[in-house]
Amino acid sequence: MRGVLALSALHISYHRPQKRDLYLSRAMAHHNAGLIEATNAIRNVSNENCTALFLFTSICCIFNLAPPRQPGDFLVILLPNDII
Repeated sequence: MRGVLALSALHISYHRPQKRDLYLSRAMAHHNAGLIEATNAIRNVSNENCTALFLFTSICCIFNLAPPRQPGDFLVILLPNDII
């Protein structure tokens, strides 16, 4: 649930630029709280929580690619040597 709330806050921050900082801080707070819960759950993976952990890790991937970029940010893509 925390992952969904974090993504939602990122989405709202895009559509409400006047409150962007507020929603970005809420997104980070929910994401960090979700990471703590997921870290604790990973120690005891079971049939009951494996789906939730998988979904949360998928949301984490999206969350890490979704935040607004700053002018100095860049995305580095490393290719294997045989492709270059």
